[in-house]
Amino acid sequence: MFTNLETLANLHLRSLLASVRGQFFFVRFVKRDGTIREMKCQLGNDAAYIVHTPQGDKASQTFAANNPDMLRVRDVDVLRELPEDQKHLSWRTIDCAVIMDVRIAGQRYDVRTYEHANANASARLKAGPKAKPSRKKVA
Repeated sequence: MFTNLETLANLHLRSLLASVRGQFFFVRFVKRDGTIREMKCQLGNDAAYIVHTPQGDKASQTFAANNPDMLRVRDVDVLRELPEDQKHLSWRTIDCAVIMDVRIAGQRYDVRTYEHANANASARLKAGPKAKPSRKKVA
C-alpha cells in the first residue's frame, strides 16, 4: 500500500519531531472522514501515558512495536480543559500516513499533499483495524 516515498516521508517526519520532545508544535492531518484537522500538541513522556493503561509499560512497548507509523501526542487544548485527575484523556494517536504538515517554532514543514494524505486515510479506513495475532499456544 505504501511506497518508498511514503516511508521517506514518515522518516522525515519522525526526524523532525525527534528534536521537539516536550515542546509544543502544530500538526495538520486528514481525519478518517476526509476533513482536515489542525492540532496543537506535544510529544509527551510515555510514563505519563502508561500510568492509566492497565497493562502499563508492556502495553506501551507493544503498541510502539506493532504500530510504528502511529504518533502518540497530547492534545494541548484538551489537556488545559481537563481536571487534574483526567489529564490522561488528552492523549491522541495520529497515523503518520495522514499528516500533511507540521509547524515547529513558527517554521512549517510539508510532509505530503492533501490528496496523498486523504488517499492514505481512505485506504486505512477500507482496510479496517489490524488483525491481532492469536495468543493460542500451538502444541
